[in-house]
Amino acid sequence: EAYRIGRDSTPVGAYLDAEWLHRILTATLDAPLGDPPHWPRLAGLHPAVTTAPVPTSPEHLAHRRARTQTDWASFRHGVIQRHLGWPPVGAALASWFDEGSLARHLLSQLPDPDVVLAELRDLLRPADHGRVAGALAP
Repeated sequence: EAYRIGRDSTPVGAYLDAEWLHRILTATLDAPLGDPPHWPRLAGLHPAVTTAPVPTSPEHLAHRRARTQTDWASFRHGVIQRHLGWPPVGAALASWFDEGSLARHLLSQLPDPDVVLAELRDLLRPADHGRVAGALAP
């Protein structure tokens, strides 16, 4: 699977996707039983979606994801300089961490993306699960 790489070498994009899956799981579990969020809400939860419009298709979201690709040094710098508001870590903590420590810290806060995607198969509508999986495809 795309996420079966060492935590030290996990790209920022894979971390953002893992964060997205976690947000989807949270929103789905918070929704009324049997009424999970639809694709527009799910797509809007991705950290790469910071402005309108919300992606209308997995391909559109994949394009937005590709445009936001960065490395850990740039990600860390953005948090430190407050160009990138990232609630899991503030500027002070990001400046204390080096890139590897920041990556390990953030990744340790999230469940395994493969497990979350498998759980979502039973919780989302089949078409929406397919869209989520399609958006994650390389």
